[in-house]
Amino acid sequence: MFIALNKNHEIQEQFATLCHEIAHIYLGRLGGDPDGKWPSRIGLNRSQRELEAEAVAYIVCRRRNLITLSADYLAGYWAKPIDKENVSVEMIMKVAGRIEQKLP
Repeated sequence: MFIALNKNHEIQEQFATLCHEIAHIYLGRLGGDPDGKWPSRIGLNRSQRELEAEAVAYIVCRRRNLITLSADYLAGYWAKPIDKENVSVEMIMKVAGRIEQKLP
């Protein structure tokens, strides 16, 4: 897998983008992990997927006291008329924790 970051963005926005993209992987967007570390959750629609990944990025950044655009993006996705029943707060928290464990 390859994740590209926009070099023109501030470092905190690059970090938020990296967290967001890694969240997609751990949230099962590309399918489940062959070793069972995360489930396949490919059935969510785009708004649901983006809401979850952005929530992970927001949590990780906020806990590191980074001010990013994640809160604005998150508010925008939450305001959309999407089926929030399929959005998993449990998965968001687990993935945020998993990413935080990998950080120095």
